[in-house]
Amino acid sequence: MMMRGFCLALAVALVAAGAPRPAQAMIDMVSGARGTAKSAALEDCNARAKGALSTVLTNTYEAGAGTGQWAASGPADASGNANTGAAIHCFPVGKGYVVTLTCAVQLPNSTESAHDLCGRLETAFGNQQNGGIAWS
Repeated sequence: MMMRGFCLALAVALVAAGAPRPAQAMIDMVSGARGTAKSAALEDCNARAKGALSTVLTNTYEAGAGTGQWAASGPADASGNANTGAAIHCFPVGKGYVVTLTCAVQLPNSTESAHDLCGRLETAFGNQQNGGIAWS
């Protein structure tokens, strides 16, 4: 009787050990560069944010009309989930604006790091309308 219990416990342990496990995933997130335009309209920042996100990712939207908080995600995978996402926030300062970038990717599904994604967004944002942004 004790042997049967041991064999049953061993069988359950072996089945559990050999059972497929969910894939491991990590989120890579980075607060990217901070840009400053000393003399530019906030509308310029909003247009650049929308343009940069639309160039690099898909599904670009503003969090609420006039908020200056823009977000986008990458294309959906086979299960309908995006593995990349980013946000650009524009806010007025003096006669210009400050812009911040935040990027996140799911690893290992994404082909690039969050740092690389933010770098592409910074380039796309700054290359529009001849730059004028001081990045730090």
